[in-house]
Amino acid sequence: MHQPWASLLILGFKRVEGREWSTDYRGPLWIHAAAHRPTEEAIRRVEQSCLDLYGDTPDRPEFPSRYPTGVLIGRCELVDCLSQQDYRLSTPKELQEDNDSKYLFMIANPSKLIVPIQMHGGK
Repeated sequence: MHQPWASLLILGFKRVEGREWSTDYRGPLWIHAAAHRPTEEAIRRVEQSCLDLYGDTPDRPEFPSRYPTGVLIGRCELVDCLSQQDYRLSTPKELQEDNDSKYLFMIANPSKLIVPIQMHGGK
């Protein structure tokens, strides 16, 4: 995943991840932050989107001070895969994340590695 979305998923800000394909798989997913470095503008835009969704609640985690790239950063559980239509119908509007992908992976139990593991992507 590209940053800042990868870290925000592992920290629990993102609960869905959009994809253009469906999957029957349910279970653990390791989250790798791609080598592509995000711009400051992209980080501000995505963080603002999180603030718009969650507000400034007292139990909201802090945004990270940095978004590491080219590393394995944590794991989560893929608990469901919904079509965009099913997501819109089953999730209250005020809790819907902004995502236009065809399918949405529903994520739970994110867990951040204490020390990210250097791991370059690619083939």
